[in-house]
Amino acid sequence: MEKCFLLILAIAVIGCVNAKWLNRLDKPLHFSCPHGQSIYQIRSKHHNHEEDRYWDLRCRKNNANGNCYWTGFLNRYDAIISFNCQSNEVISGMYSIHSNHHEDRMFKVKCCKVTGRTLKNCYQTPFVNNYDGYFNYVLSTGQYLHGLASEHNNHYE
Repeated sequence: MEKCFLLILAIAVIGCVNAKWLNRLDKPLHFSCPHGQSIYQIRSKHHNHEEDRYWDLRCRKNNANGNCYWTGFLNRYDAIISFNCQSNEVISGMYSIHSNHHEDRMFKVKCCKVTGRTLKNCYQTPFVNNYDGYFNYVLSTGQYLHGLASEHNNHYE
């Protein structure tokens, strides 16, 4: 039985680590999985001075075919995100831009149709981090990232 779920993020995490990040602070994030893959791991770390996050995303094979599209922005600055791809679609890419004025990011995602299986039993995680908190969320085999939810807090930026 295939499972999909909605990952909940409290966007804002802490510090820096000796690791390869996909973005630089205050700069855009643009990431897309290769054909036939989707995101199975999201890692992020907040940096207090720039009030922004480093992001790292990982992909694995799962029959996500070429029927993909990029969404428009899922949120405005200082606003929530609550988004799910359409039925039988998974998230295979992420794009975001940062505003120094708002100290926040706006996000787009790439949704791709999965062929040869039906996604069932979707569920939403609790928040996977606290404000300014590091997180590393890894989906188990047979689970797929189907949506995102996040909130912004001006006090924590």
